[in-house]
Amino acid sequence: EAVTGVQTCALPIWAYLAFARDEQRREILAHLRKSQAPEDQAARDSHRIVHMIRSVQVKGYCTSDDVPYKRCNSIALAVLCQGRVFGCISTVWPSTLISPDAAIARCLPVLREAKAEIEHNLETAGIEW
Repeated sequence: EAVTGVQTCALPIWAYLAFARDEQRREILAHLRKSQAPEDQAARDSHRIVHMIRSVQVKGYCTSDDVPYKRCNSIALAVLCQGRVFGCISTVWPSTLISPDAAIARCLPVLREAKAEIEHNLETAGIEW
């Protein structure tokens, strides 16, 4: 299920939240709840947040096919280092170019491979996070 009502540029943040440690997630959500920005409004709906986080954790990625103005869609994956979120990788495409399902089928395996390579490189480089 896609995360709806969230701007595409915010998807890496939601992927990050899904894999962040509980304390860090609470801190980020508290900050987002104070924000007046329309794209942060979703953070005020606790039920929605729990559902979104569980969904992203199960799938391992975050998508949105219901962005404002239907201009673009996106997939985002969290990159982990020593069991903690290091960052996210994502791809964005014009919504008229390809359907979300087709883009996921085409791009997700490549993104997962890139994510695994980045995580491996972080580990072998001895990056402390």
